[in-house]
This record gives sequence, structure tokens and C-alpha cells, in this order.
Amino acid sequence: MKLLAWTGRLLLPAILFLALSFYASAQSGRQDWGGQPEVTALQEKGLEEKTAPFRQYRVSAHWLAGGLLTLIVLVALLLVNIRQRIKANRQLSARNKMLHQAKEELRENLERLENTNENLNNFLFAASHDLKESVRSMTSFGQLLERKLSEGEVETAGHYLGFIIESGKRMDQALEKLLFFSGLQGIDQLARAAVNLEQSARRAWDGLQRERKDYSGSLEIAPLPEVFGDPDLFYHLAIYLLENAIEFRKEEKGLAVELCFRPDSQAGGVFVLKDNGQGVGPEYLESIFMPFQRLNPRGKGGAGLGLSICRRIVELHNGRIWAEAAEEGGLAIFFSLPLSGKAADEPAILK
Repeated sequence: MKLLAWTGRLLLPAILFLALSFYASAQSGRQDWGGQPEVTALQEKGLEEKTAPFRQYRVSAHWLAGGLLTLIVLVALLLVNIRQRIKANRQLSARNKMLHQAKEELRENLERLENTNENLNNFLFAASHDLKESVRSMTSFGQLLERKLSEGEVETAGHYLGFIIESGKRMDQALEKLLFFSGLQGIDQLARAAVNLEQSARRAWDGLQRERKDYSGSLEIAPLPEVFGDPDLFYHLAIYLLENAIEFRKEEKGLAVELCFRPDSQAGGVFVLKDNGQGVGPEYLESIFMPFQRLNPRGKGGAGLGLSICRRIVELHNGRIWAEAAEEGGLAIFFSLPLSGKAADEPAILK
């Protein structure tokens, strides 16, 4: 419709100009002779012979002008058509770009949905087995406890009571981790502060030693730089990293854990937590960070969420975490966190 409107606007002046040109050419041969109302045929013939070349030149000039005007109109129409095509191509390109972005967003949403469904299935599997197993243990030992108490065997009853308490603690820990892991999925804003990671790690280690007295071990921490982020999440990061080292320790020797920092001119640096425990095979170095993936026998340890929580905390701070086999045995976990700008050898201020 726009093209037809432009065509009408440009052709109408050209048609009027050509019509006026032909009319002027037709009238150019006539002259007003004033007081001579009658002109002889001979005079008209002579006059026509004299003015014929001028009329031809004038007609040619008008035809040339009309042709040039027509050419200008055609060029203008061509330019208008090209402009409209360019505009249409831009609109089409913008729509294609929006369609491509929509497809990418749809693909990402589908991937997130698949991951969510997978995590949900793993959650249901872990909850149904771990919690049911704890409940089954509590029920079984409760029945045995009732029988032994009725028989008057107090010492044996105390042994069964210990199993019941242990099963209840394991259930409580599993539920606590499940709730904490679920809460991390909905975090959209973090508290920001400079944190002394060494102080957080020692506080977590002392708390684990008070809770679990079935092992002996040591924690050695090299000078660490301050990190910048959520203090509470950094504390839980230290707890679950150290708890994993305790869970997979070697029973025949004492546990030794080291936490240090390796500066890097490009990436800023990376923290490393090493232990002398059982370690894991190369095929499990990635899966240990997946939710509800456990390498220890069922009935021992937690729900397989400790390192998954660690990964989520690190990723919330735009870092990354991975594991490697330690050279002297055991496991080395590498993770990067945003630094507050202090050098590693400067004394950190406790927060």
C-alpha cells in the first residue's frame, strides 16, 4: 500500500507535466496577427515551413524532459522499494533474533526443568530410603529394647537404646541437610561482608569435634586471604567440607586435614582442602558433587548432600569447585571464592 501511494505521488506530476508540454507544443505554431483576420494559404504555408524546425526542437525537448522525469520517477520508486526492503529485512532480522533468544531461553528452561526433575527423583529416592531405613532401625531396636526390658536385661537394653539414638540423629541430620539444600535453591540475594575463612574453618572444626568423638584428627591452616560474601554460607561451606573429610577418613590412622591458598595471577587464586582419607576413584570426582550421590554404604553417613551444598554455595558466589586425587593419597578439593582485596600474608580482621 505504501509503495502504491508513493507511485501515485510521483507519477501524477509527471503526467501533468507531459500533458502541458504537448499542449504547449500544439499551440507553439499559432501566432496572433492583430489586425489581419484572414491569412492566405500561401502565408500559412510559409509560416509553417519557417517554424517547423523550431516546433520539432521544442517537441524533442519536451519528450526529453518527460523521459528524464520518468527516469527520475523510476529511480525514486526503486529507491523507495530498496528502502522498504531494507526496513523489512531489519524487522525480519530482529524477529529472527528474538525467536532465537526465545528458543535459547526455552532450551535453558527445559534443561533446568530436567535437572529439577532429576534432583526431585533423587530426593524422593534418598528420602524414601534413608528416612525409611532410619525409621526401620528405630522400630526394630525399639522392639528389641522392649523385649530385653521385659526380660530384665538392662545392659543389653542400653546397647539397643544407643542404636535408636544414633538412628534418630542420622534422620535429624538428613532432614536438616535436605532443608538447607532446598533453601539454597531459592536464594536470589546474598549478604556481603569480608570474612576470615580461617576463623570460620576453625570454628566449624571445633564444632564437629564436640559432636563427633569417634575419631582423632588435626587441622592445619596456612595463611588465607579474606573472602567477600555471605558469612553464614562460608561457615556452612567449611562445615560440610570438613565433615566430608571426617566421613571418608581411614580408620587405621589419624585424620590430617590441610587448608591453604594458592595465588594465581590470572584467576586470583584458589583454596585447597586436602585430607589423607580414603579418597575416591577418578570416575567419581564429578559425581561426588551431585545431589544424593553417596559412595559410602547405605546406613552410614548422611544423605549425600554435603558436597552438593558446597558446590551450590561456591556457585552462588560466582566461583567453581572441583576435586582431584591428592598426591599422597586422600582427596583434594579446590574451590574459588571472591577475595576482599587483601594479600594472603596480611593479617585478616575477624568479622
